[in-house]
Amino acid sequence: MPDYLERASEAEDFAAWTPDPQLAADYRRLAGSYYALARFNDQIAPLLRAVIDRPGNPAWSSHVSAVMKVMLVEDDELVRATLVDSLEDAGLQVEEFSDPEKALSPRDSRSTRCSDHRR
Repeated sequence: MPDYLERASEAEDFAAWTPDPQLAADYRRLAGSYYALARFNDQIAPLLRAVIDRPGNPAWSSHVSAVMKVMLVEDDELVRATLVDSLEDAGLQVEEFSDPEKALSPRDSRSTRCSDHRR
């Protein structure tokens, strides 16, 4: 499992070091995502593992992990991709959006793939 706090610290260091203000802002956003992943990894992932890793019932475990789904809304593509990869590594299905209005629209209007949505 990656050390997200270390990655966040490295991103913050780079943001402080770079003279490019846009690049610094991007790395600060990336650091924020790594902090969010660290919280997820420390607080939520153990709960998911406790539910999924029920001893003696592998069929139930695979069913539970197959139905756990999160909706991720993030406008920054790099941050969104990083979060999606980590959530999927944790065994979750991820429905991602770059636009909150599309994420909150009725499910029927979201059923087709578009450039800002990946299932």
